[in-house]
Amino acid sequence: MSIMKPFLIGIAIVVAMPGRAHAYLDPGAGNVFLQSIVAAMAVAMTAVGYYWTTMLGLFRRIFSKKPNK
Repeated sequence: MSIMKPFLIGIAIVVAMPGRAHAYLDPGAGNVFLQSIVAAMAVAMTAVGYYWTTMLGLFRRIFSKKPNK
């Protein structure tokens, strides 16, 4: 059993090591990456704006009520 553990760890390391990728990134890949960053920022700003308005309206309704006399 003691020899099995290092053997399995060695197999896992060999399997996990990447080989050659043979990949090519053309100039359009940078444009797509930049476009995805800009789109993510636009979505984040829209979500914050929407929820900010919703939360602000909720707080206005809660704190604008006058206490009963």
